[in-house]
Amino acid sequence: MKFQFKNTVSLGRFLERPMVCARGKKMNFATIGQNIVKLWLKYWDKFLITGMEYTLSLASITVFFGAILGSLIALLRMSKVPPFRWIAAIYTEII
Repeated sequence: MKFQFKNTVSLGRFLERPMVCARGKKMNFATIGQNIVKLWLKYWDKFLITGMEYTLSLASITVFFGAILGSLIALLRMSKVPPFRWIAAIYTEII
């Protein structure tokens, strides 16, 4: 015996059902997708170029300061002064 739900709606019928947006206009998932594509095609260059600029600048800043901090910690780990080695060892073990 198979169990069946009484009030099932298939995914296709659910996606075709209209929704009412804030302005009272009926929309379904297909028109929402089309609107998202229209927005993406209109502003893709701005989003892509601006996002790439921010990503590359943040990545380069992070690599620069990470290399400085990593070199400092490595020098502290190789130090002949025990407290410096302990501080560096604690930092590398915690972080």
